Amino acid sequence: MPPKPKFEPYGGYVPPKVPFFHKFWSKTIGATLFFWIMYKAKQDLPVLLKLRHPWESHGHHSDDSEHSSSTQH
Repeated sequence: MPPKPKFEPYGGYVPPKVPFFHKFWSKTIGATLFFWIMYKAKQDLPVLLKLRHPWESHGHHSDDSEHSSSTQH
């Protein structure tokens, strides 16, 4: 009985070595994009799900009456 052939992943194909520079920057850029998407989702998701109106999050809590009284002579 002949010996059983050894298992070779990818049919014996050996992928090329990737330089550290490319691996480091690909992970850095990928993580940055991931966290930016999560940050934007935190801000915009309640509006998209209609849990909050877009004009409620401006942070400007001044009355228009203050501006109109200062413009009158």
